Amino acid sequence: MDNSTGLDNIDKLESDLLTYLDDIDLSKNSLNTAKINYQKALDSNRIAIQLAQLNTLKAEESIKSTFESLESANISADLACESADLALQKVVSLLRLSFRCQNKNLLSFTTC
Repeated sequence: MDNSTGLDNIDKLESDLLTYLDDIDLSKNSLNTAKINYQKALDSNRIAIQLAQLNTLKAEESIKSTFESLESANISADLACESADLALQKVVSLLRLSFRCQNKNLLSFTTC
């Protein structure tokens, strides 16, 4: 082997070494980008979990409020029914009284 072949081999090895070093730098950059993307994904996931928890709390509050409103509406409906029943009883009493007065008037030709 002459010196020129040995120098060519060294040059080739040096070129290959530089290529490998470039590949290592590219790999490091890719790895750093992957780490950044992974951290962003973790952050996004944490935010999504927090939003889901907040939405769950708001839904629970909304359900509680709905049940309270329903209970209040039922109480109001019960009171309205009782009031209507009392009013109906008063009307029936007044009609009976009026009917008795009309019957007396017909019999006696006088007013109540």
